[in-house]
Amino acid sequence: MNENQSQLGRGLEDALSTGRGEAFSVLGLRAGGERLISLFMTVGRLLSEKGDMNAALDTLLYYMKKELGVAKAMVSLIHGDSGKLFLSRSAGLGREEEEAIRDSFLSGEGALAKRGQVPHLGPRPFGGYSGKEAIPGLGGEQGLTLVTVPITREGKALGAMTTLSHFPDPLARKRHETHLSVMASLFSGEARLYMEENIDRVVLEKKVRTLSSEIYELKERYSPSNLVSCSAAMQEVYFLLRKVASRKTIVLILGEKGVEKETVAQSIHYDGLKAMGPFVMINCAEFPPEHLEAELLGPAAAEGSEGPGPCRGLLGAADGGSIFIDEIDRCPLGLQARLLDALQEPSQDQALPPGPLAPDARVIAGTCRDLREMVAEGLFLEALFYRLNVFPITIPPLRKREEDIPRLARHFLGRYNEDAGKNLKTLSPMALEILRAYDWPGNVEELEAVIHRTVIMADKKAQSIEPQDLPLHIKLVAAPKAAEPLGLEERLSSIEHEMISEALKRHRGNISKAAKDLRLTRRSMGLRMKRLNLNYKDFRS
Repeated sequence: MNENQSQLGRGLEDALSTGRGEAFSVLGLRAGGERLISLFMTVGRLLSEKGDMNAALDTLLYYMKKELGVAKAMVSLIHGDSGKLFLSRSAGLGREEEEAIRDSFLSGEGALAKRGQVPHLGPRPFGGYSGKEAIPGLGGEQGLTLVTVPITREGKALGAMTTLSHFPDPLARKRHETHLSVMASLFSGEARLYMEENIDRVVLEKKVRTLSSEIYELKERYSPSNLVSCSAAMQEVYFLLRKVASRKTIVLILGEKGVEKETVAQSIHYDGLKAMGPFVMINCAEFPPEHLEAELLGPAAAEGSEGPGPCRGLLGAADGGSIFIDEIDRCPLGLQARLLDALQEPSQDQALPPGPLAPDARVIAGTCRDLREMVAEGLFLEALFYRLNVFPITIPPLRKREEDIPRLARHFLGRYNEDAGKNLKTLSPMALEILRAYDWPGNVEELEAVIHRTVIMADKKAQSIEPQDLPLHIKLVAAPKAAEPLGLEERLSSIEHEMISEALKRHRGNISKAAKDLRLTRRSMGLRMKRLNLNYKDFRS
């Protein structure tokens, strides 16, 4: 006996011995239930051996017409998670009638489409609903009565059985409703099993394929070999990333603000053992101290509850993946102690118990401060420092890896050029020299912001970024340090281009208002714009 048949046998046995025994008695099925048993044996065989749901539904419809004497019938199935109709079969119904029936239980109040809810289709306790007025335009003129019962399993709607029949009296209608309810109850197991083996499995496989594809793209993007920087200093960082990615070791990322510690953390995650799990990030500087503990460890931890319990904050959300705790130096001492407890591991002699809050998450921490100095000043727990400092990685500031600046600048140019609808292909040698000579206190994040702004400000017809396109403060600071310093005329022209562009942008290309701001006549403004190749139309957006 296959699983479907075993399931059916158990269902019939339960029905005869428990709540549905009365239904069988009403139908006279205690003595003559062979036909119903045979029906579901056939349905089970069609589904288990052939996986043919259409044939199974046609078998049910044939039984309804032959054994129940219905004039018209329809069986519809929905996908419980999405609430969408995925299959329906009918007998004796026209297309418009089918659509009317489907609309009746897939829309409106009490709809089957509500996820995970059993619809209320009528006043009777078994869920039946009957009456000529149930679906306007169906059966009234023919003297037929509509009966619809839901197909449910474990409190979830799987579909509905609908019939249109002649009933000589209310008792006959009640028996029909009961018979239909028993059929729906027995069929629900077959329907749920079919969905699990076919529909749900296909949906899950599609989700897995999509997730795997996304993870593969992220692994490629954040692989050390595909990161943009090429300097010797960053190659040392990438070497360390490759060494630690495949291990569970806690990593401490050190470096100034703006060196893209988050990108390095993502590289560790997507190139490591937890790539299929979530990547969760929290910047401790973004939360007030009184809210940070609840955000990181959950409300229960913040309220000081005692005893072991699961972590419900972001540390818990990272279970099975990685969490990057940036600016960990901003954690107050009390939270540092709780975090240390959460990250605690047993020693070899079991002198230290494992932390009860610690989920299966890889922890990566980041800071731009010297934690040793903070420990000496009593601002950071020494035990937590040693717990985090197992594998430190220091990212050098951009000013110490000058050779990365042109490559990063071209990378950001390519990213924002298309978004802005420009035709910029490169940066001129002089523009690159100015960028290389600048100190970049904001590091990579500042460089990205500068290139983004420059792309927006550049002329639509321009094909390269020129010195005059760069922000004024960068030119004034960096130009004297550049290998080929700008001459007086070039510097004046660059400043003039910058100020006029800013004025036109501020007034959306209105020459008169921009000229007034700069204390120029409109004619003088026009001549200067012509000499600098500026078009007011480019500033209207």
